[in-house]
Amino acid sequence: MQRQSDRIESTIRDMAAESTQENINRLANELLNPNDFQPRDMQVVRGVAREEEYAAAIFFDNDARYISDVKEFCLESAFKSVKVDAAEQISEIPFGSNPLRAFIKTIMPNAYVARMKLHGYRGDLYDDAGAFNVAKDGTILTDWIGSISGRRPAAALFDWDQTLSKFGMIDTVALRAVNKEDVLLYLLGGPARLAGIRALFRQLGSAGIDVIILTNNGAAEEKSYLELINTLVPAEVERVFVIYSGKIYYGDPRDRASYGHKGMALSLTPQFESICSGDANTITEGGRRRKRGGRFLPKNKRRQTRRNRRKQRGKSRRKH
Repeated sequence: MQRQSDRIESTIRDMAAESTQENINRLANELLNPNDFQPRDMQVVRGVAREEEYAAAIFFDNDARYISDVKEFCLESAFKSVKVDAAEQISEIPFGSNPLRAFIKTIMPNAYVARMKLHGYRGDLYDDAGAFNVAKDGTILTDWIGSISGRRPAAALFDWDQTLSKFGMIDTVALRAVNKEDVLLYLLGGPARLAGIRALFRQLGSAGIDVIILTNNGAAEEKSYLELINTLVPAEVERVFVIYSGKIYYGDPRDRASYGHKGMALSLTPQFESICSGDANTITEGGRRRKRGGRFLPKNKRRQTRRNRRKQRGKSRRKH
């Protein structure tokens, strides 16, 4: 089977040869894989997926583009989106240079750091001042828990890179090999921040709210990543899931920003159908709403997706 990356490169070459808008639209549509737009189950970390749809949700992400994508698809009255303060761009910091060097000293010895160095890494994408702030963003989360009162089921969703994690990547080989607590101590910025995030997760668990990681990081497809999230989230949270949105793409395939549409990923998840069912031909571009018509998802595929989603939900109910 031709890989998505191969299809993308082939299409880009074709676009270079065919410059008319009509041909660009046609080629962009040819890139769409119908299987990418089928209803999909969340990856289960703990518990079982709910049959009923969520009535309320909150989402934290450091990237304003993904916040906009989610707002396009999800009802603001039921789905609260929060932009986390973080660096817009991060570059690699050598392990021997501050502020990364100073941070690593506070968690040494650390098997994850040692394994990264063994694998040839000389530094990492570290956001010293950014990511989810336990005090500031934690207050927003606590206030939201109180505001939704009896609206259940409910879910709290968190991006990974530069949101829960203070880094922009994961060494998946090291992730498979070392103790998950060492990985968390490093990626989440040390014992104090890790403890603070776990305390907030306990609040969610006490309120009966599910925890969901919504990420474009390809590590989310790894079993070891699900094990990492299971280690991170305390036992008080009964249901924990991961949604990998990195394979959802839209718009112009020459633009890498077209990949990882989190709003559409939610709309394809049956549990979010009621509160994230935005029309798939509306996307955010440059902070403005713009209609792309069939270039995003042709109408026949939108109808097919909705039919398949209803059919899948019916099958799920019959199984139980």
